[in-house]
Amino acid sequence: VAAAKAADVVIYVGGSIHGYDYTKWSDNAYDAEGVDKPDLKMPFGQDALVQAVLAANPNTVVVLLGGGPIETSAWTGQAKAIVEAWYPG
Repeated sequence: VAAAKAADVVIYVGGSIHGYDYTKWSDNAYDAEGVDKPDLKMPFGQDALVQAVLAANPNTVVVLLGGGPIETSAWTGQAKAIVEAWYPG
């Protein structure tokens, strides 16, 4: 967050992981076919991190990686832009 505060512009890249090994992470960490998620939030506390980065630097672009919808309503109006990149590559 300190680096975000000092930067002219921030590009935050985050979102979900594609896979099936739920024992490695939490139930919400993975996007996968035929699997229900408990909610649409980003795993690993990323929503709190995005909000902290946005508070530190309003010139922030958020790039979302994932295979499905991601809940963004807590910070949508604060980001300069939101890019849905899906799973590129």
